[in-house]
Amino acid sequence: MNCNLYTTPSKDWKADVCIVLSCEGTQPLEKLQALKDVAPWVEISPALRDFQGKEEDLALAYGHPEQNIPRLLCIGLGSIDKLKSELSPFDKFRKVIGTAIKKVQKLNLTSVAFCQDNLDEIAKLYGCDLSNIVEELVFSAKLALYKINIYTSKKDEDKEITTLNIYLNSQQNYDNIKAALRRGESSAEGVMFSRMLANGPANIVTPEYLADQAESLAKKYNFKIEILEKDEIKDLKMGAFLAVAKAAKEKPRFIILEHCPKGTEDQTPIVYVGKGITFDTGGVSLKPAAKMHEMKADMGGAAAILGFFKTLGELSTSGTNEQVLKRRVIGVMPCTENMIGGKATRPGDVVTTCSGKTVEILNTDAEGRLILCDALTYAQKRWNPEYIVDLATLTGACAIALGEDIAGLFSNDVHFSHELYQYGNKTGDYVWSMPLWGNYFESMKSDVADMANIGSREGGAINAALFLKQFLEFEGENAKLKWVHIDMAGPAYVLKKNSILGGGASGFGVRLLLSIASNK
Repeated sequence: MNCNLYTTPSKDWKADVCIVLSCEGTQPLEKLQALKDVAPWVEISPALRDFQGKEEDLALAYGHPEQNIPRLLCIGLGSIDKLKSELSPFDKFRKVIGTAIKKVQKLNLTSVAFCQDNLDEIAKLYGCDLSNIVEELVFSAKLALYKINIYTSKKDEDKEITTLNIYLNSQQNYDNIKAALRRGESSAEGVMFSRMLANGPANIVTPEYLADQAESLAKKYNFKIEILEKDEIKDLKMGAFLAVAKAAKEKPRFIILEHCPKGTEDQTPIVYVGKGITFDTGGVSLKPAAKMHEMKADMGGAAAILGFFKTLGELSTSGTNEQVLKRRVIGVMPCTENMIGGKATRPGDVVTTCSGKTVEILNTDAEGRLILCDALTYAQKRWNPEYIVDLATLTGACAIALGEDIAGLFSNDVHFSHELYQYGNKTGDYVWSMPLWGNYFESMKSDVADMANIGSREGGAINAALFLKQFLEFEGENAKLKWVHIDMAGPAYVLKKNSILGGGASGFGVRLLLSIASNK
């Protein structure tokens, strides 16, 4: 779907349908004179007179089919008071836009329009700039059209919405609004790319496939890339990573992508580390058969980082130099399967990690922390960054604690945690700060190694975060390090559906990573 911004007079507006948003108790057409000029029939439409503006209420009105705007679709945002009291008001806005776009798609229409007069009123309700509304509108509209069924032999026969036009009244703030439109488009492309990877079946989306996708991104958008194979991983003494990969027929890959635009070569980078388990059987500590197929999405952390780089690439090709993120960012993705077989790691095995510390593997299904611990050590040793953020579908315990909407956030820095909480509320990638209670590490002590890879059942998500913390240094020359671990087991792959998410992989984390990089 092509998204466009125009400043043409209303007599030149053209679309199959114009969408208008309105709140309960308000008159949707009251301040939309330009729309009434191009579609005067809207003032006498019975459908619009009956429209009440309740949440996701729809009213579709028809004019003459030969007119430039032959249809008007009104959709309700609900109560103004409720809208203003919500913690993340854009959440409802995104879903309302998604509902409207899906309605247009069901009507087999191919072009849709929005007008500034209406969007200005919505911006006032939210207390934000028009550019914020445009960014969220475009982002939501594109996500509403995402289809999960890319592997089906019979494709949907619905017509595609090919054009979304936003009509402005003047050139005022045009450049800022255009930049916002491109951010919305680029973010949506990144999220959909992440969804595509995590929804893909594990016989297709292998570690090598992820490496190929990373190479394609690097080639298309001029990123730096390194892909380490098994022998190179072995040379780096990543014993924990290799222990997980032992039984897998698919060979592991250690992927490094770097965004380093001109002038940022000497910057201390932000480093993102993403878990890339392309299928998780649990190993010898075998998972139950029920829902094991969902473990194709256990590489959600790596998918989020690849989606983030896709967004960066799209922004860099959006036509304006101002859109290029002037920040050095590195993505590190250890990728492998966790399989069962004669070569599989056994419960009780002891491995030596990249840090030199030893780990007794008591549960082979606690594999994510094993590949991440080597990646975290490697990242700090090589780049000594000020910020490290790791993302992983790490523990079912976190999903049980926080549900499908919110990821757990663990950090050594309270201020950085609060910033991510604010970024999450703005982008819809919600996070909630969790304790790193050091006493819990007592249950992870081992008689035969420096530590075990699991602790007590209680506080499982905290135990996993504490395990990862052991592989980073926070003293001396590393005292500046601000580290965040995001356990995204809940929101990365979801069952409940809404108008911008049809279930399955959500693309969680892409916009959150963009917000971090844009503000640090």
